[in-house]
Amino acid sequence: MGPRPLPERNSMRSIDVVRKHYAASEAGDLPGMMADFAPNIVWTEAAGFPTAGVYNGPQEIIDGVFGPTDAAWNGFSVGVERLLEDGDTVVMIGCATPRPPRAPGSR
Repeated sequence: MGPRPLPERNSMRSIDVVRKHYAASEAGDLPGMMADFAPNIVWTEAAGFPTAGVYNGPQEIIDGVFGPTDAAWNGFSVGVERLLEDGDTVVMIGCATPRPPRAPGSR
C-alpha cells in the first residue's frame, strides 16, 4: 500500500475569510460578504449594540444584524482595527459608523 492522498480541505484560513468579508462590506457587496461563511457560522454582536446577541447561520446574521443595522443607519461602514485569531475563531475589534441620514425626499 502506498500513501493515500489527503482529503481536500479549504485552504482559506478563518482570518482570511473575515478579511474578505469586511472588504466586501466596504464595497457594499452583501453576497460577497456572505460567500465564504460556513452554514454553521456563529456571529456574536457585542452587548450594548442595538442588535446584540448570538446569531447562528448566514440567514440569521442577515435578518438579525445586517438588515436592521442598514435600515436604522441608512447603511454603515466598518473600520477594522484588529483581527484576533485562535484556531477557527476570529474576533474583530473595530468600529461601525452610520452613514449620514438621507435628505427628505431623496432616495
